[in-house]
Amino acid sequence: MVNGAWLAGKRIMFVFLVVVLFSVNIGYCEGYYASTQKRDWIVPNFGVFEVPDKFYAKDLSDFGKLLTDQRKIITEGTDCIKAQMPLAGDPDISIYQITINDRQVYHQAWVAIVKDKRPSASVDTFRSILDNIVNRTSLIEGHNALIRDIDKLRYNDENTGIGIKVLELLPVEFPIVNGTKAVGGSARVLVNIKGLVFPLYVKGYLFIAGECFAGVGLMTTDSDREFWNQVMSEMIGSLKLKSVKVEN
Repeated sequence: MVNGAWLAGKRIMFVFLVVVLFSVNIGYCEGYYASTQKRDWIVPNFGVFEVPDKFYAKDLSDFGKLLTDQRKIITEGTDCIKAQMPLAGDPDISIYQITINDRQVYHQAWVAIVKDKRPSASVDTFRSILDNIVNRTSLIEGHNALIRDIDKLRYNDENTGIGIKVLELLPVEFPIVNGTKAVGGSARVLVNIKGLVFPLYVKGYLFIAGECFAGVGLMTTDSDREFWNQVMSEMIGSLKLKSVKVEN
């Protein structure tokens, strides 16, 4: 399952990287901004996150549309990839640049929010994995197998000169999102564009919204990963999903 998702995710990562490479992250992480002041961040047609008071989000709608269009290319892949990509039910994708000024450093990251428009037949299978300790253990074992073969998690495109290498896979997480079980993961990756390297950190969660799959992903620089890891964990734990009518 994980291998298929890795192959299918390469195209999404390339497009998502365009957002990163058009901006420059300012400064290095100097510890989590431990503000007790919180406010709501309302994401239209999705839900509400609780965020630090200095949090700012810029909607990058054009990049979200580009990612949505890329889905059509992704699903033209092999049957194996199609079967192992739960978020393939005509999803809506929104992209945001987010920043937090902790009075010492402007921390910057990018967030992708994805939600299927239609219910998925794989929802029950996903629930059975999270609800059953044996299935969860099998998922963890598959993840650990990838860690052991981490040197194989790389991709190079000779035509474009773009390469991606996974430096580190972090442990699988099973948080509660909007009152239901979810699965999360994160990794440190190195992107090489004709010798110019970009060390990045990516973190994502997959969960069920109604009878549809939904996901939230974050990308930032490797140097700022500790700061955003804490922020993201708190955000996902506070998420209150909006009840919307799904398409049949």
